[in-house]
Amino acid sequence: MYIYLSGSKGMAARKHGMVCYTLEAPDVRQRELRAITESAAHLKAARSCVITFNSEETNSLDGLVVDVVPAWKWLLADDVH
Repeated sequence: MYIYLSGSKGMAARKHGMVCYTLEAPDVRQRELRAITESAAHLKAARSCVITFNSEETNSLDGLVVDVVPAWKWLLADDVH
């Protein structure tokens, strides 16, 4: 999912995210976090979100902040990551 904003320098992804059931398995965690950092770099997003079933944490990877949030919390949030 991407939320784009139009500005004087064209379109930019302000919010960027993906969905994954869990990040508990090391190989899944590595694959998903690598994928989100690559896509965020392509979209020039500074912050990303991984929506999971029940995990919550914040990671900083290569200058990108990745919020991992449970789906219920993401759905109830006023400011969706």
